This record gives sequence, C-alpha cells and structure tokens, in this order.
Amino acid sequence: MAYEATLSLPGICFTHYRTGEQAEDEAALMAAILADAMNAGAERMAQSSRDVTIHRMMVMVERHLRAAIYASTTSVLVDAQQDHPFAAIWGDGHVSSSDGQFFPAGGRGEASLEYNAKYGKRPGASI
Repeated sequence: MAYEATLSLPGICFTHYRTGEQAEDEAALMAAILADAMNAGAERMAQSSRDVTIHRMMVMVERHLRAAIYASTTSVLVDAQQDHPFAAIWGDGHVSSSDGQFFPAGGRGEASLEYNAKYGKRPGASI
C-alpha cells in the first residue's frame, strides 16, 4: 500500500502571534522547539547547532512559540497520525497501553494487592 502525505507543522501551526504569517526560519524554529522540549535552553542549543544563532532562535521564540500554539500543534500532529493507514493496525485510539500492559494471572501472589483501581479484583500484573 502506498501512502504519501506531507505535513508542514511550521507552515501550518507556528504562525506569528500578531500577523499570522508563517515562520520563515524553519531551522531556528525547530532548534527553539527542540531546546524547549529538552529543557536545554536557547544558549546551549545555539552552541550545538550549526548556523543557528541564539538571536535567530529568540526571534522565533518571541514571535512564534506560545503554549496555545503547542496545544494546537499537538492536535494537528495526532490527527495526521490517526489519518495514516498504518494507525488502523492499533485500533481507533480509544484504548492505550501507554501506561503499561496488563497481564492476567491465574491467581494472586503474596505481594499483590486485593484491589487494583484500574483492573478491579482481577489477578494479574501491569508491566
């Protein structure tokens, strides 16, 4: 099955806070986002990035990065992932094992609790 999609998050989501224009300096924008995500700070990211200065990154931070933008961008990204045909293999997204997978057991062990808030009285373990 062939599937081709282009998702330009900088073009779609990270717009100027006043004018609504797209961020033109994609390298600086991505470096600023990565610095924020890693809690590294703009100065350290600029030192470890080729051709991206702290000034260019700070321009992107001041004009294009806000909490509301991160929230809307996350929605766009999740929608794009869900639209991909490969996502159907794992279901419709209403159930997740991101908090571990529950393995039912035939009985209770010595150290197990009598009641699990999520799985009730069923014996088993979440890994």
